[in-house]
Amino acid sequence: MLHWGNKISRFGVALPESNQQDLIQAVLKIGKFVKATKKVNIVLEHPADNKFIECAEGAGAYYIVSGDKHLLKISKYKKIRILSVNEFLDL
Repeated sequence: MLHWGNKISRFGVALPESNQQDLIQAVLKIGKFVKATKKVNIVLEHPADNKFIECAEGAGAYYIVSGDKHLLKISKYKKIRILSVNEFLDL
């Protein structure tokens, strides 16, 4: 997240740099930093994605909302459901 900068536009959100900074600040106000304490090896097709499951587990999250095809294939890990944005909004 600290390296978002211009990468926000990669997700289909075309925002000027000043608005990107506002968005980052808003997320930081409501977000929570989590230290993942347990390593997992669940996303075999793309092991770098395991960090999202590790963080969600460390935070006690019930959902991971993602557009990542590797995570979405997993669909669930323990109590954590992995959903697309549309699936999450339909809850």
